[in-house]
Amino acid sequence: MERYGLLVIITLGEGLVGTTASVRAYTEHSGWDSRAFLLVLAGVSITGALWWFYFSLDVVASIKSSRPRAFAWGYLHIFVFATLAATGAALENVALLFEGESHLSAAQTLVVVCSTVMFFYLIAFSLYQLVVRMNLGLYWLNLLVTGLLMTLAVALTRSTDQLAWTLLLVMVAAWVPVVGTARLRAI
Repeated sequence: MERYGLLVIITLGEGLVGTTASVRAYTEHSGWDSRAFLLVLAGVSITGALWWFYFSLDVVASIKSSRPRAFAWGYLHIFVFATLAATGAALENVALLFEGESHLSAAQTLVVVCSTVMFFYLIAFSLYQLVVRMNLGLYWLNLLVTGLLMTLAVALTRSTDQLAWTLLLVMVAAWVPVVGTARLRAI
């Protein structure tokens, strides 16, 4: 468990690298303004939400009690790592857009960011449900709300200027599973 956690932290570093690249690219063209601050806030917060969600999944007892569950948890983690690295690359794609080197529109760039975050949540939560083997219907409702907020963010993005603002909506959406999971556990 500890090694997987450490590898997740290392992979999450890719999200911070992507955020740094986005902010650097933006500030080279436009200088420091409110949108640069929004990029920093959104990138770091999205990465933080992914970190918090992953480490809130308590699977130790389930893994210790069942060797097949431990096997599934271990080998299916490749998909967790892949989605985390893809999220960092998606944030770097924002930098390419600001540098004028991307072939994607602002809305398409946001779709890439949103889809990688959603894939992480879907994979991490599916893996959690597979290992813990509980009925987690209300938890899936959190992911539905996250998907709807991200869809709204993409729909609101029309230009590069709006991308920094709609990333804030993606940031809020990324925290929905974290807050929702904590509230459901408190019940």
